[in-house]
Amino acid sequence: MAWALPRWGRPSSFDAEVAETLLGKVFEVESVRTWDAPLVTLPDHAAVALFLRGRGLPESTARRLARAVEVPLSLTKRGLVAWARKR
Repeated sequence: MAWALPRWGRPSSFDAEVAETLLGKVFEVESVRTWDAPLVTLPDHAAVALFLRGRGLPESTARRLARAVEVPLSLTKRGLVAWARKR
């Protein structure tokens, strides 16, 4: 999605890749379950445009960019669930 969303993929404090480290600064992390999988499929250009609109692109831009991508488009989602206790 970096081709359409300038901030896509930039590191943030919400990234699963750094969550365990951030939690570990405050909590005793007991277990972590992560995922990194193609969990969302945008089946057509209208779905791609809607996805882009939901991330703040103007309607005309979202439609134009959606038409330029091959569909269906799979999106990989990363995340985690952590169990942690107060130190």
